[in-house]
Amino acid sequence: MKEPIKVKYFRQCIPTKGVWYSLHEDIFISVMLRSKPHVRRKAIPPDNKRDNKLSDWHREWQYDKIENQYGEVGKKTYEEIIVVDNETHIIDSLVKNIAIEFQHTLSVSLDEMDSRYIAHKQHGYVPYLVINLTDFTFSEFASTFSTDEKTPLKTKLDKWTKSEYSKANKLFFDFQDCMVRLVRSIECGYLKIKETQFIEGLFNLENELVEKIKEDRERVRQREEQRIRDKKKADERALEKERERFYQEKFDNPDFKFYRFCFANPIIKPYVMPYNGEVFEYWADSETEFGYLEKYHRYNSKESNFEIQYKTVSKIIETEVQTYRGLRTKKEYKFDHAEIQLKERYKTIAKFKRIGNNVQLIPEEKLPF
Repeated sequence: MKEPIKVKYFRQCIPTKGVWYSLHEDIFISVMLRSKPHVRRKAIPPDNKRDNKLSDWHREWQYDKIENQYGEVGKKTYEEIIVVDNETHIIDSLVKNIAIEFQHTLSVSLDEMDSRYIAHKQHGYVPYLVINLTDFTFSEFASTFSTDEKTPLKTKLDKWTKSEYSKANKLFFDFQDCMVRLVRSIECGYLKIKETQFIEGLFNLENELVEKIKEDRERVRQREEQRIRDKKKADERALEKERERFYQEKFDNPDFKFYRFCFANPIIKPYVMPYNGEVFEYWADSETEFGYLEKYHRYNSKESNFEIQYKTVSKIIETEVQTYRGLRTKKEYKFDHAEIQLKERYKTIAKFKRIGNNVQLIPEEKLPF
Protein backbone atom coordinates (compact mmCIF):
# COMPACT_ATOMS: atom_id res chain seq x y z
CA MET A 1 0.00 0.00 0.00
CA LYS A 2 1.04 3.60 -0.48
CA GLU A 3 2.48 5.60 2.38
CA PRO A 4 -0.53 7.27 4.12
CA ILE A 5 -0.63 11.04 4.24
CA LYS A 6 -0.57 12.22 7.83
CA VAL A 7 -3.31 14.74 8.64
CA LYS A 8 -4.42 16.56 11.82
CA TYR A 9 -8.15 16.84 11.11
CA PHE A 10 -10.67 14.58 9.45
CA ARG A 11 -11.74 17.39 7.11
CA GLN A 12 -8.30 17.06 5.49
CA CYS A 13 -9.17 13.52 4.38
CA ILE A 14 -10.41 14.41 0.89
CA PRO A 15 -11.39 11.36 -1.20
CA THR A 16 -8.72 11.02 -3.89
CA LYS A 17 -8.07 7.94 -5.99
CA GLY A 18 -5.33 5.82 -4.51
CA VAL A 19 -4.72 8.13 -1.57
CA TRP A 20 -4.62 6.87 2.02
CA TYR A 21 -4.60 8.98 5.16
CA SER A 22 -3.29 8.62 8.70
CA LEU A 23 -5.34 10.33 11.41
CA HIS A 24 -4.88 9.70 15.13
CA GLU A 25 -2.64 6.78 14.06
CA ASP A 26 -5.65 5.19 12.29
CA ILE A 27 -5.63 4.46 8.57
CA PHE A 28 -8.28 5.79 6.22
CA ILE A 29 -8.60 4.89 2.52
CA SER A 30 -10.26 6.73 -0.32
CA VAL A 31 -13.29 4.96 -1.76
CA MET A 32 -14.01 6.41 -5.20
CA LEU A 33 -17.64 5.44 -5.71
CA ARG A 34 -19.16 7.38 -8.60
CA SER A 35 -22.25 8.22 -6.54
CA LYS A 36 -20.56 9.16 -3.28
CA PRO A 37 -16.77 9.24 -2.94
CA HIS A 38 -15.68 9.03 0.68
CA VAL A 39 -12.90 7.90 2.99
CA ARG A 40 -13.31 4.79 5.10
CA ARG A 41 -11.29 3.75 8.11
CA LYS A 42 -9.39 0.50 7.93
CA ALA A 43 -9.59 -1.91 10.83
CA ILE A 44 -6.41 -3.16 12.43
CA PRO A 45 -6.83 -6.93 12.75
CA PRO A 46 -3.77 -9.20 12.67
CA ASP A 47 -3.88 -9.63 8.90
CA ASN A 48 -4.35 -5.87 8.39
CA LYS A 49 -6.72 -6.51 5.47
CA ARG A 50 -10.32 -6.47 6.67
CA ASP A 51 -12.22 -3.19 6.60
CA ASN A 52 -14.12 -1.82 9.55
CA LYS A 53 -17.76 -2.75 8.79
CA LEU A 54 -20.04 0.24 9.20
CA SER A 55 -23.15 1.23 7.29
CA ASP A 56 -22.82 4.38 5.19
CA TRP A 57 -25.24 6.12 7.55
CA HIS A 58 -23.19 5.16 10.64
CA ARG A 59 -19.90 6.07 8.92
CA GLU A 60 -21.18 9.49 7.88
CA TRP A 61 -22.39 10.32 11.39
CA GLN A 62 -19.29 9.04 13.15
CA TYR A 63 -16.69 10.62 10.86
CA ASP A 64 -18.15 13.15 8.40
CA LYS A 65 -20.45 14.81 10.92
CA ILE A 66 -19.11 14.36 14.46
CA GLU A 67 -15.35 13.85 14.03
CA ASN A 68 -15.24 16.48 11.30
CA GLN A 69 -16.99 18.96 13.64
CA TYR A 70 -15.30 18.18 16.96
CA GLY A 71 -12.11 16.24 16.29
CA GLU A 72 -8.97 17.93 17.68
CA VAL A 73 -5.27 17.49 17.16
CA GLY A 74 -4.27 14.34 19.01
CA LYS A 75 -7.81 13.82 20.34
CA LYS A 76 -10.32 11.85 18.32
CA THR A 77 -14.06 11.57 18.99
CA TYR A 78 -14.76 8.13 17.48
CA GLU A 79 -14.62 4.69 19.10
CA GLU A 80 -13.45 5.70 22.56
CA ILE A 81 -12.96 2.82 24.99
CA ILE A 82 -14.13 2.91 28.61
CA VAL A 83 -14.20 0.19 31.28
CA VAL A 84 -17.11 0.09 33.72
CA ASP A 85 -17.47 -2.68 36.31
CA ASN A 86 -14.72 -4.65 34.56
CA GLU A 87 -16.67 -4.53 31.29
CA THR A 88 -15.26 -2.84 28.19
CA HIS A 89 -17.47 -0.51 26.17
CA ILE A 90 -16.59 1.21 22.89
CA ILE A 91 -18.39 4.53 22.49
CA ASP A 92 -19.23 5.37 18.86
CA SER A 93 -18.61 9.11 19.36
CA LEU A 94 -17.45 10.87 22.51
CA VAL A 95 -17.48 14.67 22.46
CA LYS A 96 -16.25 15.97 25.81
CA ASN A 97 -18.88 14.54 28.22
CA ILE A 98 -21.45 13.51 25.57
CA ALA A 99 -21.40 9.83 24.58
CA ILE A 100 -23.29 9.13 21.35
CA GLU A 101 -24.34 5.71 20.08
CA PHE A 102 -25.51 5.27 16.48
CA GLN A 103 -27.80 2.35 15.67
CA HIS A 104 -28.58 1.40 12.10
CA THR A 105 -30.70 -1.76 12.53
CA LEU A 106 -33.03 -3.50 14.97
CA SER A 107 -30.61 -6.41 15.39
CA VAL A 108 -29.02 -5.24 18.64
CA SER A 109 -30.99 -6.17 21.76
CA LEU A 110 -32.53 -3.68 24.18
CA ASP A 111 -30.53 -5.24 27.01
CA GLU A 112 -27.33 -4.46 25.16
CA MET A 113 -28.33 -0.86 24.44
CA ASP A 114 -29.51 -0.38 28.02
CA SER A 115 -26.19 -1.68 29.32
CA ARG A 116 -24.42 0.95 27.21
CA TYR A 117 -26.66 3.67 28.58
CA ILE A 118 -26.02 2.60 32.17
CA ALA A 119 -22.25 2.33 31.60
CA HIS A 120 -21.97 5.72 29.91
CA LYS A 121 -24.02 7.40 32.61
CA GLN A 122 -22.12 5.66 35.39
CA HIS A 123 -18.89 6.89 33.82
CA GLY A 124 -20.14 10.46 34.12
CA TYR A 125 -21.20 11.00 30.50
CA VAL A 126 -24.46 12.24 29.00
CA PRO A 127 -25.67 9.24 26.95
CA TYR A 128 -27.35 9.85 23.57
CA LEU A 129 -28.73 7.26 21.15
CA VAL A 130 -29.39 8.12 17.49
CA ILE A 131 -31.50 5.67 15.45
CA ASN A 132 -31.41 5.47 11.65
CA LEU A 133 -34.93 5.96 10.32
CA THR A 134 -33.93 7.71 7.09
CA ASP A 135 -36.25 5.43 5.13
CA PHE A 136 -39.09 7.47 6.63
CA THR A 137 -40.18 11.10 6.76
CA PHE A 138 -41.29 13.22 9.69
CA SER A 139 -44.90 13.25 8.45
CA GLU A 140 -44.90 9.43 8.49
CA PHE A 141 -43.57 9.51 12.05
CA ALA A 142 -46.13 12.10 13.20
CA SER A 143 -49.03 10.06 11.83
CA THR A 144 -47.66 6.80 13.30
CA PHE A 145 -46.32 7.84 16.71
CA SER A 146 -49.60 8.07 18.60
CA THR A 147 -51.46 5.23 16.86
CA ASP A 148 -51.63 1.50 17.60
CA GLU A 149 -51.63 0.44 13.95
CA LYS A 150 -48.81 -2.01 13.23
CA THR A 151 -46.47 -0.79 10.49
CA PRO A 152 -42.72 -1.27 9.86
CA LEU A 153 -42.10 2.17 11.33
CA LYS A 154 -44.31 1.49 14.35
CA THR A 155 -42.38 -1.73 15.05
CA LYS A 156 -39.10 0.20 15.17
CA LEU A 157 -40.56 2.96 17.32
CA ASP A 158 -42.10 0.49 19.77
CA LYS A 159 -38.76 -1.19 20.32
CA TRP A 160 -36.65 1.88 20.96
CA THR A 161 -39.24 3.73 23.05
CA LYS A 162 -38.82 0.97 25.66
CA SER A 163 -35.10 1.71 26.04
CA GLU A 164 -33.45 3.47 28.97
CA TYR A 165 -32.40 6.20 26.53
CA SER A 166 -36.06 6.91 25.79
CA LYS A 167 -37.04 6.91 29.47
CA ALA A 168 -34.36 9.55 30.13
CA ASN A 169 -35.27 11.77 27.12
CA LYS A 170 -31.95 10.85 25.44
CA LEU A 171 -33.30 9.10 22.32
CA PHE A 172 -33.11 10.67 18.83
CA PHE A 173 -34.50 9.49 15.50
CA ASP A 174 -32.84 10.50 12.23
CA PHE A 175 -35.45 10.89 9.46
CA GLN A 176 -35.11 11.91 5.82
CA ASP A 177 -36.04 15.53 6.45
CA CYS A 178 -35.26 16.20 10.13
CA MET A 179 -34.46 14.65 13.49
CA VAL A 180 -36.82 13.96 16.39
CA ARG A 181 -36.01 13.81 20.08
CA LEU A 182 -38.40 11.73 22.16
CA VAL A 183 -39.40 13.66 25.28
CA ARG A 184 -41.80 12.01 27.71
CA SER A 185 -41.94 15.19 29.77
CA ILE A 186 -43.94 17.16 27.18
CA GLU A 187 -47.50 16.69 26.00
CA CYS A 188 -46.94 15.55 22.41
CA GLY A 189 -44.04 13.28 23.40
CA TYR A 190 -41.33 14.58 21.06
CA LEU A 191 -39.39 17.59 19.75
CA LYS A 192 -38.61 18.19 16.09
CA ILE A 193 -35.06 19.46 15.50
CA LYS A 194 -32.74 20.02 12.55
CA GLU A 195 -29.70 17.84 11.93
CA THR A 196 -27.48 20.94 12.06
CA GLN A 197 -29.04 21.80 15.42
CA PHE A 198 -27.97 18.40 16.77
CA ILE A 199 -24.45 18.57 15.33
CA GLU A 200 -23.51 22.22 15.80
CA GLY A 201 -25.54 22.76 18.96
CA LEU A 202 -24.61 19.48 20.63
CA PHE A 203 -23.56 21.11 23.90
CA ASN A 204 -26.75 23.14 24.13
CA LEU A 205 -29.26 20.30 23.58
CA GLU A 206 -29.89 19.76 27.29
CA ASN A 207 -30.46 23.47 27.95
CA GLU A 208 -32.85 23.62 25.00
CA LEU A 209 -34.68 20.59 26.38
CA VAL A 210 -35.16 22.26 29.78
CA GLU A 211 -36.54 25.38 28.09
CA LYS A 212 -38.88 23.38 25.85
CA ILE A 213 -40.24 21.48 28.85
CA LYS A 214 -40.83 24.78 30.68
CA GLU A 215 -42.56 26.24 27.61
CA ASP A 216 -44.72 23.15 27.22
CA ARG A 217 -45.77 23.18 30.87
CA GLU A 218 -46.58 26.88 30.65
CA ARG A 219 -48.61 26.32 27.49
CA VAL A 220 -50.52 23.46 29.15
CA ARG A 221 -51.09 25.61 32.24
CA GLN A 222 -52.42 28.52 30.18
CA ARG A 223 -54.65 26.20 28.17
CA GLU A 224 -56.05 24.69 31.37
CA GLU A 225 -56.70 28.15 32.80
CA GLN A 226 -58.47 29.11 29.59
CA ARG A 227 -60.51 25.91 29.74
CA ILE A 228 -61.54 26.78 33.32
CA ARG A 229 -62.47 30.32 32.26
CA ASP A 230 -64.49 29.04 29.32
CA LYS A 231 -66.27 26.51 31.51
CA LYS A 232 -67.04 29.19 34.07
CA LYS A 233 -68.55 31.40 31.37
CA ALA A 234 -70.54 28.47 29.97
CA ASP A 235 -71.78 27.60 33.47
CA GLU A 236 -72.75 31.21 34.05
CA ARG A 237 -74.67 31.33 30.76
CA ALA A 238 -76.40 28.05 31.59
CA LEU A 239 -77.23 29.31 35.08
CA GLU A 240 -78.63 32.53 33.68
CA LYS A 241 -80.90 30.55 31.37
CA GLU A 242 -81.92 28.38 34.29
CA ARG A 243 -82.71 31.49 36.33
CA GLU A 244 -84.99 32.67 33.56
CA ARG A 245 -86.74 29.29 33.50
CA PHE A 246 -86.94 29.07 37.30
CA TYR A 247 -88.33 32.59 37.56
CA GLN A 248 -91.52 31.35 35.91
CA GLU A 249 -91.47 27.93 37.52
CA LYS A 250 -91.40 29.22 41.09
CA PHE A 251 -94.66 31.10 40.40
CA ASP A 252 -96.48 28.44 38.36
CA ASN A 253 -95.25 24.99 39.40
CA PRO A 254 -97.48 23.34 42.07
CA ASP A 255 -94.40 21.64 43.55
CA PHE A 256 -93.15 25.06 44.63
CA LYS A 257 -96.23 26.09 46.60
CA PHE A 258 -94.44 25.68 49.95
CA TYR A 259 -91.41 27.51 48.58
CA ARG A 260 -93.73 30.41 47.67
CA PHE A 261 -95.31 30.23 51.11
CA CYS A 262 -91.93 30.68 52.84
CA PHE A 263 -91.08 33.74 50.77
CA ALA A 264 -94.53 35.23 51.37
CA ASN A 265 -94.89 34.58 55.09
CA PRO A 266 -93.74 37.61 57.14
CA ILE A 267 -92.22 35.41 59.88
CA ILE A 268 -90.11 33.22 57.54
CA LYS A 269 -89.44 35.76 54.80
CA PRO A 270 -86.52 37.62 56.49
CA TYR A 271 -84.57 34.35 56.74
CA VAL A 272 -85.06 33.26 53.10
CA MET A 273 -84.83 36.59 51.24
CA PRO A 274 -80.99 36.56 51.00
CA TYR A 275 -81.42 33.57 48.66
CA ASN A 276 -84.27 34.99 46.60
CA GLY A 277 -82.28 35.28 43.37
CA GLU A 278 -80.96 31.72 43.45
CA VAL A 279 -82.19 28.72 41.49
CA PHE A 280 -83.76 25.92 43.51
CA GLU A 281 -84.56 22.32 42.69
CA TYR A 282 -87.34 20.29 44.27
CA TRP A 283 -87.20 16.89 45.96
CA ALA A 284 -90.02 15.06 47.77
CA ASP A 285 -90.49 11.94 49.89
CA SER A 286 -92.96 10.57 52.43
CA GLU A 287 -93.30 8.05 55.23
CA THR A 288 -95.99 6.77 57.56
CA GLU A 289 -95.37 6.52 61.29
CA PHE A 290 -97.71 6.01 64.29
CA GLY A 291 -100.81 6.79 62.27
CA TYR A 292 -99.45 9.94 60.73
CA LEU A 293 -98.35 10.66 57.14
CA GLU A 294 -95.23 12.79 56.95
CA LYS A 295 -94.42 14.38 53.60
CA TYR A 296 -91.02 15.95 53.04
CA HIS A 297 -90.57 18.79 50.55
CA ARG A 298 -87.03 19.97 50.04
CA TYR A 299 -85.96 22.99 48.06
CA ASN A 300 -82.19 22.94 47.49
CA SER A 301 -80.34 25.92 46.08
CA LYS A 302 -78.09 25.06 43.10
CA GLU A 303 -75.90 28.08 43.84
CA SER A 304 -75.23 27.72 47.56
CA ASN A 305 -75.66 25.20 50.36
CA PHE A 306 -78.97 26.68 51.44
CA GLU A 307 -82.09 24.50 51.61
CA ILE A 308 -85.68 24.72 52.80
CA GLN A 309 -87.06 21.60 54.44
CA TYR A 310 -90.84 21.73 54.61
CA LYS A 311 -92.52 18.76 56.33
CA THR A 312 -96.29 18.37 56.49
CA VAL A 313 -97.77 16.06 59.13
CA SER A 314 -101.31 14.68 58.56
CA LYS A 315 -103.33 12.29 60.73
CA ILE A 316 -104.47 9.15 58.90
CA ILE A 317 -108.16 8.46 59.41
CA GLU A 318 -109.33 5.04 58.29
CA THR A 319 -113.00 4.22 57.77
CA GLU A 320 -114.74 1.21 56.33
CA VAL A 321 -117.13 1.76 53.43
CA GLN A 322 -119.50 -0.64 51.73
CA THR A 323 -118.87 -1.27 48.05
CA TYR A 324 -120.38 -3.76 45.62
CA ARG A 325 -117.29 -5.86 46.24
CA GLY A 326 -117.70 -5.74 49.99
CA LEU A 327 -116.19 -3.67 52.77
CA ARG A 328 -113.15 -1.61 51.93
CA THR A 329 -110.93 0.59 54.05
CA LYS A 330 -110.89 4.20 53.04
CA LYS A 331 -108.04 6.46 54.13
CA GLU A 332 -108.38 10.16 54.67
CA TYR A 333 -105.68 12.58 55.69
CA LYS A 334 -106.34 15.42 58.06
CA PHE A 335 -103.65 18.10 58.12
CA ASP A 336 -102.22 18.52 61.59
CA HIS A 337 -99.23 20.81 61.33
CA ALA A 338 -96.09 21.62 59.32
CA GLU A 339 -92.46 21.83 60.41
CA ILE A 340 -90.08 24.09 58.50
CA GLN A 341 -86.31 24.09 58.78
CA LEU A 342 -83.87 26.42 57.02
CA LYS A 343 -80.37 25.01 56.68
CA GLU A 344 -77.02 26.02 55.23
CA ARG A 345 -74.03 23.70 55.10
CA TYR A 346 -75.99 21.26 57.29
CA LYS A 347 -76.30 23.94 59.97
CA THR A 348 -79.82 24.91 61.01
CA ILE A 349 -80.51 28.62 60.56
CA ALA A 350 -84.07 28.61 61.92
CA LYS A 351 -87.02 26.33 62.70
CA PHE A 352 -90.72 27.10 62.40
CA LYS A 353 -93.99 25.37 63.16
CA ARG A 354 -97.13 26.04 61.19
CA ILE A 355 -100.65 25.25 62.43
CA GLY A 356 -103.21 26.48 59.96
CA ASN A 357 -101.98 29.91 58.89
CA ASN A 358 -100.25 30.54 62.19
CA VAL A 359 -96.45 30.33 61.94
CA GLN A 360 -94.23 30.41 65.01
CA LEU A 361 -90.46 30.62 65.23
CA ILE A 362 -89.14 27.81 67.39
CA PRO A 363 -86.43 29.10 69.74
CA GLU A 364 -82.99 27.56 69.43
CA GLU A 365 -82.50 24.72 71.87
CA LYS A 366 -79.59 25.31 74.19
CA LEU A 367 -77.68 22.52 75.81
CA PRO A 368 -77.71 22.57 79.64
CA PHE A 369 -74.45 23.53 81.30
